[in-house]
Amino acid sequence: MSKLNSQKTNTLYLGLAGTGKSSRLAEDAIMALSEDKNILYLLPEEKSKKVFIQKHPSLRKNAHSFDSLSFHDFYLSETIYALEEYEINPENVKEYFNSTELNVKSPLHEDLALEITVWWLKNNQTSSFKNIDYIYIDDLQNLDGYMIVMLHFLFKNNTGVKIIAAGDPYQDAFPCREKNDPNKLFKEFEKWFGSTNVVEFNSNYRLSPTIQKFCNGFYEKKYKSISSYYENLFTYDKFFNLKNYTSEQYTEDVFIHSIQHRRDIINIIRDIIDLYPNKKISILGNFFMFIEYPELKQLDDDKIHISPIFNYYEESEIVILLYNFKTKITTLSEKNTINRIITRAKEKLHIIGSIPQKIVLSKFKSDTYTLIDVESFVVK
Repeated sequence: MSKLNSQKTNTLYLGLAGTGKSSRLAEDAIMALSEDKNILYLLPEEKSKKVFIQKHPSLRKNAHSFDSLSFHDFYLSETIYALEEYEINPENVKEYFNSTELNVKSPLHEDLALEITVWWLKNNQTSSFKNIDYIYIDDLQNLDGYMIVMLHFLFKNNTGVKIIAAGDPYQDAFPCREKNDPNKLFKEFEKWFGSTNVVEFNSNYRLSPTIQKFCNGFYEKKYKSISSYYENLFTYDKFFNLKNYTSEQYTEDVFIHSIQHRRDIINIIRDIIDLYPNKKISILGNFFMFIEYPELKQLDDDKIHISPIFNYYEESEIVILLYNFKTKITTLSEKNTINRIITRAKEKLHIIGSIPQKIVLSKFKSDTYTLIDVESFVVK
């Protein structure tokens, strides 16, 4: 009996960033297609969908039984044709959804989406997806509440369908949802979709051992105060497993640059870039980074990608994070935002803050990084 046929329940792959849960999800989907199953594969955004298809070209060979959609496209595919009766121009809604970034969803947006969803459920008893055997969901934590409602409707209307999902509550990308408990998607998964087999991942395949150690220190320092928040979330281990690494494998991979003057930042960034001439580098900051540092636009090329932190999900060999550490990192949204960025760096992570050292360093655990100031910029 194959692994797929032996799955009689739903499956939830739960783990931190880079632990292989998304790869496992794709492997399951490929196996399902090899057994002539009809599947629906949901990803958080259109860009991640394109990357996913590139990584798994065999899925394209089974297009007749494989639908891959971003979360918003899934929502729109179910509601778009009914919106005209609701006296809403579907093209306007589609344009709004496609142009709205994940982090700037307004309460009006949420209320409108929920209102449309409730109306749709009452007036439209069919789905555009039929005879589905498996629904795969990557980055479960990024599903909106109204999308879960839509998904539950789809689940109930496809007899025997199983849901295979992967996610990490530490990477929840929706600050506005925090008051509604961002981990509700995980805690109530079984309640919504029935018996679920939970498989946990904590061995990292993306980050260097030093970056993993730095992340573990951040989790210990910043998530410890809310440990009770996660205590009912299965037996989720919030740390990377480091037991198989030797001391020789820990190299200088995490650097915190304490800059006294903002005018030094661009020069520091250029110096960092010069250290890695053949590496993919991502420079990440807030939405006003191009206003604050217009020179950044001159650095953008094939190997250097510049993006706001809330809108970045890709891996990169080198990550340079520009962050304002003047405020305390206290909310789950702030902690999860930092976590998503530091776990994008595969080889080297540079964090730059233009305020006093004691403020920057208070955010991270000592002995997990190398401190560099502008007068002694030397990286081994």
